Amino acid sequence: MARTILLVDGDQYVWRSCAATERDVKFDAENHILASNEVEAWDTLAGSLKNISEHFNNKDMVITLSDYSKPCFRYSVDPTYKGNRKETRKPLCFW
Repeated sequence: MARTILLVDGDQYVWRSCAATERDVKFDAENHILASNEVEAWDTLAGSLKNISEHFNNKDMVITLSDYSKPCFRYSVDPTYKGNRKETRKPLCFW
């Protein structure tokens, strides 16, 4: 029987995990900050990956992540790739 390996787009799970752990902390009516906890973000990500593994009853997975240090090849195919996301802030723990 052939071995099945799950291929997971890690970027979306990292994004969601980091965004889910952000908290708006209000000191008073005029002062508040946005805070995030890296350990909580990692734990949330680990839980999401565990859920995928359990859902598909498979522990073998490859998680792909983008290399943000250089442009993606897709921009050479379509310069407007992800153009609608330029104003979107990345979650605090994302990097």
